[in-house]
Amino acid sequence: MVQCLQSLGYKARYITVKGHEVTEVWSPELSRWVMLDPLYELYISKEGTPLSVLEIHDMILRGEHDLEVHAKKDPGDLREYLSRYKKFAVWAKNDHVSSPINFLDIDRYKIYYLDDPTERMHVPAGSLYTLFSEDLYYNPLTR
Repeated sequence: MVQCLQSLGYKARYITVKGHEVTEVWSPELSRWVMLDPLYELYISKEGTPLSVLEIHDMILRGEHDLEVHAKKDPGDLREYLSRYKKFAVWAKNDHVSSPINFLDIDRYKIYYLDDPTERMHVPAGSLYTLFSEDLYYNPLTR
């Protein structure tokens, strides 16, 4: 899905949420990153606005339960599905079809977002991480 969106001219990237990959795409119309889960044909919104992984993450940690899940395929238990967003990593490389990678080194391509510096002990050795959302969430059209 990432490379399909890229071929149409969109900025798109992989995000890992607890062993599950989703897609984020920059929506020029909304001026924001939007999460799409191609496995379940799913996106999540609040008050009609599609959300990014970071926004879902923050809302889950705050205990907000008024998220709107729009899915064509059943993701199973919604609480379990949403709990995946407590931890996530943004992929730094997003052209795996046109430029294949060694999937044995997959963690080298991820930047883990941490809420607290003590969480770094749970990041795979040699992986990158950040405590600053602005390192991962920016307008890609201005960089």
